[in-house]
Amino acid sequence: MAGEKPSKWEQKQAAAKAAEAKFDANQRLAKHRAKQGRKGKGVTTELDDVGSSLGNVLDDSPGVLGRMVAHRKLLLGIGGVLLAGGIIFGMCMVQRHQLRTAPGSPRQELFVAGNPATLIVIEYVAVGGTNSKGMSQPASAKGQRLTAIDADTGAQLAVSVGDYQKCWAGNGRVVCVDVYDRVDLLDPRTLDVTHEANDLIAKANLAKPTRRYEREGNDVVVVLEDGRGARIDTGTLAVTVIESVQSGFARSESESCDTENNFKQDNVMWVFTGGGTREKLTSNPPPPSESATPSGPALTYLHPGFLRTDPPQPIVLHAATTEKRYSLVSRVDGISKETWQAPLDGQCRRAWVSGPLLIIATDNPARRAVALYLNSGQVAWTFGR
Repeated sequence: MAGEKPSKWEQKQAAAKAAEAKFDANQRLAKHRAKQGRKGKGVTTELDDVGSSLGNVLDDSPGVLGRMVAHRKLLLGIGGVLLAGGIIFGMCMVQRHQLRTAPGSPRQELFVAGNPATLIVIEYVAVGGTNSKGMSQPASAKGQRLTAIDADTGAQLAVSVGDYQKCWAGNGRVVCVDVYDRVDLLDPRTLDVTHEANDLIAKANLAKPTRRYEREGNDVVVVLEDGRGARIDTGTLAVTVIESVQSGFARSESESCDTENNFKQDNVMWVFTGGGTREKLTSNPPPPSESATPSGPALTYLHPGFLRTDPPQPIVLHAATTEKRYSLVSRVDGISKETWQAPLDGQCRRAWVSGPLLIIATDNPARRAVALYLNSGQVAWTFGR
């Protein structure tokens, strides 16, 4: 009935159920704490909540610490990589500077005609060939160094170090082939690669190029996979097809200046005679009979020859000593008239005429190139390291 008090048995049943519910709650809490690695009970619900939150943080501390350690290792690893990369980059920059400035061994000299004209000096350079004790060891860096020089002023325009194995002067460009037989076309004033032969062939929709190439004059012919050749005009960059490619286009370049035994001027041939180490300059036809004022004795030189240039000039290349280690150049204007004489401080490798200048490349690293005025023999400029 409503309003009646519950019997004692009912009160006991309710109390038992409440105790059972509390026991179940405590059991669930204990299981939760055990699962989280905690022991003990809080004094109050509020303290339990605070302790539970703090416990959760402490419970997760191994994971937090692990992540912190992992992050620290990651940061240390990244820092190590960056440090190593910086060291390697710094070493590369130092080696690059050394390769650009160290004395080199002469390899080639090119003259690219134009307005203005450019002289390209190519040298083999290597650094790191000796250790701290002065003992020989493999070079840590090496390559072919190209230096562009203004033919008029002797100013150094650009320096580039690469793995080119051969270069030649094209029509307004420099053609270089690297160790992988890749053909590049370079700007002679900046030495930047402006075009690649394979790209020009691809744009012409021709067959795939091979690694075989041939030199044809100032141009280059790349052999295609279909057996034909692609001839690239180094001046216009036009690509034309050659049905069959014959080897032998390439010509070897002399490592010494070309000379001739005679020189023709004003219908008179000047000739060196004697056959020994010292030869005398004579003319054909012979000079007229001696006049009242003798012109003087005929000129004689040690191992002489007329320097081959374009256009021809009456320049005699001769030796300073019998060992031929150092060369001299002299301008003659008759069999007994020497206008000027100049030392080269080395052996002559290549020679060109550029306007009023005679430009000569030598094998001396300290004087790799010298420009002389044709009319006076005075030095216009020199280049060396």
